[in-house]
Amino acid sequence: QTEANRILAEPRSPEERKRLTLAANQAVRGQRIPMERLCRRAKTREQRQLGVSPGEILLRGWLRDRGFESLPQKAIGPYNADLAVDSVAVEIFGGGWHASGRHARRAPDRFRYFFDHGWSLVVIWVDGRSHSLTEDAADYVISFLKEPRRKPAGRRQYRVIWGDGQDMTACCRKI
Repeated sequence: QTEANRILAEPRSPEERKRLTLAANQAVRGQRIPMERLCRRAKTREQRQLGVSPGEILLRGWLRDRGFESLPQKAIGPYNADLAVDSVAVEIFGGGWHASGRHARRAPDRFRYFFDHGWSLVVIWVDGRSHSLTEDAADYVISFLKEPRRKPAGRRQYRVIWGDGQDMTACCRKI
């Protein structure tokens, strides 16, 4: 199917391809995608390692160097966590777009889904200037994993840290 689409698109001008794409997008705009399809899409992203960022590769290497294996783009229902270590989902936020628009609006539902399905969460904010991703973030994730007072059956916890491992906020979700 993909190859057939490429062959069909090849002779078309960029304007014609744009027009057809716009029409296709308008045809499905506003329709709800079934949960089953969203979950399959997330599993495909995990299997094919789609959307893995350089920051995720760095953090994964630092965790591995410290004896902790992580799964990149781990499918958690209809969502993908950047990394998963044991029962902790790790998200790396950067580029500024995580704090606004559609991404910011859906983050609470996304995080609630993680918590409701047994995951704790560490969000690492990087801005490329004063808060770059450092090995201290990996150390923070590991200390969070080892935290003796974590009780997965009782509550789901989350932490928001800067890329250099400094705390921004900490909280938990009662279950």
